[in-house]
Amino acid sequence: MKNKNKYFVFVDVDDTLINGESQLIFIKYLFEKKKIGVFLLLYAIMFFILYKFDLIKDINIATAKALRFTKGWKVSDLDTLAKEAFEKKIKKLYNKDVLGEIEKHRKNGGEVIIVSASVYPIVKIIADHIDADHIIATKLLSKNGIYLGRLDGRVNHGKNKEKNIKKFINDKKDKLKDSYAYGDHHSDYEMLAMVGNSIVVKPDKKLFKIAEKNNWRMIS
Repeated sequence: MKNKNKYFVFVDVDDTLINGESQLIFIKYLFEKKKIGVFLLLYAIMFFILYKFDLIKDINIATAKALRFTKGWKVSDLDTLAKEAFEKKIKKLYNKDVLGEIEKHRKNGGEVIIVSASVYPIVKIIADHIDADHIIATKLLSKNGIYLGRLDGRVNHGKNKEKNIKKFINDKKDKLKDSYAYGDHHSDYEMLAMVGNSIVVKPDKKLFKIAEKNNWRMIS
């Protein structure tokens, strides 16, 4: 990945960079491959329904429960399945308008950072395919190449996105006023509010109102 210096471009994944929920797509693929049972599939579907209606009280607890199934899995095996799911299910879902924005920024010297609440193995494949410069995503704990079935820290979501971005940019905060951020959900607000150029992509109702109030550009 190339190191660029002019400004940052922070891009959310689900329903922004791609049209869909990458983690749910992956869970469904694992079910198709008979790697998980119906209970976990139904839990994942219910999780995303509740998330859409803002009914998840603690996303860290809910996500941790959903990802317990990874305990004992080889990191390499999960990576292989993630690549398969990407090629068969996710690759065709990129938002062409957002890809166009990224290409424009790349030509202008923007440093593209993919920022997602989804787990790192999936996000990495999505980010690598478009040659993104960096990735900030939810991580899973592993030891000696085996997943432990636990989160490594907290879900990269909401205020945690802001916290992790600040950690990433370190002493380059002066670049934020010239930087860009793309998101679709009101939980992306903190990330969007950090930069001088905030763009919302098919926003939910709450984010739509925020975008109108702040005169943020919208991509529909």
